[in-house]
Amino acid sequence: IEHIWNTNYKSMFGLTTKCYELLKREQGSSSSSVVNIGSVAGVTSMKSGTPYASTKAAMNQLTANWACEWGLQGIRVNSV
Repeated sequence: IEHIWNTNYKSMFGLTTKCYELLKREQGSSSSSVVNIGSVAGVTSMKSGTPYASTKAAMNQLTANWACEWGLQGIRVNSV
């Protein structure tokens, strides 16, 4: 479970937060954006495995929160 959590969530969280200051500097530019890779497993029940689905659900929520918070600085945050 820890491997899946580290791969799907912690790596994305760590890298994106480290890039925040760089993204914020681009304020006023249309080049500031974050795109996370989601999964349908994060939004509906499937037989893909609970640990995997949990990490994707957590990523989806973080993406939505960052979109609200970071959007104020002109940073777009989305998940595909």
